[in-house]
Amino acid sequence: MKTNLFEVEIEGQKYQVFVTSKYQRNAYLRFKDGAFFVTCPSLTSKKRILDFVEKSGPRLIKKLKKEDQKHYSIEEGYIFLFGTRYELKISDKFRIEDNTVFSKNDEDLVKNLRKLLVKYLEQSVRKYEELMGIKKPYKISVKKMKTRYGSNSQKTHRLHFQIDLVHFSFQIIDSVVVHELAHEFYRNHQRGFYSCVLKYCPDYYLLKKKLRQKVYL
Repeated sequence: MKTNLFEVEIEGQKYQVFVTSKYQRNAYLRFKDGAFFVTCPSLTSKKRILDFVEKSGPRLIKKLKKEDQKHYSIEEGYIFLFGTRYELKISDKFRIEDNTVFSKNDEDLVKNLRKLLVKYLEQSVRKYEELMGIKKPYKISVKKMKTRYGSNSQKTHRLHFQIDLVHFSFQIIDSVVVHELAHEFYRNHQRGFYSCVLKYCPDYYLLKKKLRQKVYL
């Protein structure tokens, strides 16, 4: 194992490149703390490594910036709420007036956003339960989830939703609702599951793409 340090310039900005050589077939690239980390086969030339970073680096940076995009910032004064961007200002009491959301701090904001999302989900879930012929109403909970936007617990007959959904449009939220309710009939994503989803949400794939790319409208 051998580690080298190079420097590369991408879109006018210089980055350090840490290179670790191993006995392996393929090269891998990571970007962390403003630097690139390459793991590559032994005897790979410096030119080949730099070509690899220059080609793959911009896409990796762009992807990570999207993943790190925030739904709101009190410091910068904005918030996305149900697909619309609002001004965000500090106030003693949470309220929404015209195009502005007022809140005293992050904790107060998250608490009230959860209430708003629960209120909308109650309407959306009941609507689609009726359309899909689901007789027993699901319980609903909203929480922070790292890897998904919704889940369906057959054991507790409860739907769990990611709190960040409150920042997306009603149509995108509905697509997640339909997806989770479809698990009433198909526990896994087997054949027929997506046919069920598309029956009640024809634009599902477009809305799913927007959700993944953090396109709020």
